[in-house]
Amino acid sequence: MDSESFIELMYRALDSQLGIVVQTSDVERARAKFYSARRESLNPAFDDLVICPSRTLPDTHLWLVRKSPRPSNGAASNASA
Repeated sequence: MDSESFIELMYRALDSQLGIVVQTSDVERARAKFYSARRESLNPAFDDLVICPSRTLPDTHLWLVRKSPRPSNGAASNASA
């Protein structure tokens, strides 16, 4: 996977309410590549992501989790009412 693919996955995590799960054969290598892509991108929005091994499948799954959950559509409409 190239750097652009890692960046695309980070954007997908930011677009989700809580984050995404990435399946990989080498969690530590993928984690290092995510951190490298985040650093190279110079995008401060990526600072809202925590990149960590899954608690349930730590050998094969990596979590890209938002530090602060994105409000759901229902919560946003209720807040403005």
